Amino acid sequence: MKKIGFAIAIMCCFMSMRCEPTDETPVDLDNLLIGNWSHPEYAGDSITLQRVNVLPENSYGLKFKTKGEFEEHTSGWLRTPPLFFSDYSGVYKLMDGVISITQNHFPNNYTLRIVSLTEDELILIRELSDQEQDYRDLMTKFDEILASIEDIPCNNEQDWKFAAYGAKACGGSQGYLAYPKTIDEEKFLKIIGEYTHLEDDYNMKWGVFSTCDLPLQPTAVSCENGLPVLVFN
Repeated sequence: MKKIGFAIAIMCCFMSMRCEPTDETPVDLDNLLIGNWSHPEYAGDSITLQRVNVLPENSYGLKFKTKGEFEEHTSGWLRTPPLFFSDYSGVYKLMDGVISITQNHFPNNYTLRIVSLTEDELILIRELSDQEQDYRDLMTKFDEILASIEDIPCNNEQDWKFAAYGAKACGGSQGYLAYPKTIDEEKFLKIIGEYTHLEDDYNMKWGVFSTCDLPLQPTAVSCENGLPVLVFN
């Protein structure tokens, strides 16, 4: 009886292991694209991905399923930590080495061109849509704003001011940026004005929607560990 009980226990354990949910997708030799791809490495306009059993929680990844289903694991356009990754579903079509993606978040439609595809490695080039190119131009201008102040330490809060930037689609600014009085203020505010105008044009051109609440205006700037922090009270 003990042997029978032991055998049943082993069998149940084995069945339990087989029934555990997993995202592992076997390699389809007829369509190597199907599966999970992550561990991105960027070089110019190309991205190299490695095949993985399960998409990592805190890393960019793509999942190509059968029947044309698609999933992107991404933090979106966020550039500064902490990054928060989410899953976005869509559909894809593969034709002549070009993957056409359609999904329900920005960008809604885009294409990926396959440079190389093996059982273990996928190299892609993202072909930007007109909307994505306009958004890249917008982010380049915003990077110009940040680059002009990011290396300046905040040691005395009396030496800092703040300014509104950006244009929400519903009206009003996107938020406020702290900046030191020691820089060329006229030039800095001019760049912010150019960015705000560019974002307003982008919103109009692409029919962007936004909430209509206005960002809270800060009352001062505080220095914390050498960094400027907006104060609201």
